[in-house]
Amino acid sequence: MGPPPAPTPEPSITEIMKSPSKVVLLRNMVGPGEVDSDLEPEVKDECNTKYGEVVRVIIHELPTAPDDESIRIFVEFKRIESAIKGFIFSHIISAMTTIGTTSHLMTLDQDC
Repeated sequence: MGPPPAPTPEPSITEIMKSPSKVVLLRNMVGPGEVDSDLEPEVKDECNTKYGEVVRVIIHELPTAPDDESIRIFVEFKRIESAIKGFIFSHIISAMTTIGTTSHLMTLDQDC
């Protein structure tokens, strides 16, 4: 049995910005066991205040994923510009953030 496959590298900001969407994926904000009833409204309020109107926040727990990947917070903004702003500012302060493509928005309804 060989070594596990190398993780897929994250796309560059340039690549991500070629097909932005209204959904931002926040990772590494909280760890396993730290999700509580206050997390969703806190994320929504902060994003509304800093970046623009949020349509919804979905928190998805992946129990079999590594700790830094196990809690994924999807923030859907009303406008793409707000999502881009949230992505760029979050990226600058080094939150592990990825902006989704249109396919993330479509699968968000199916997966969560």
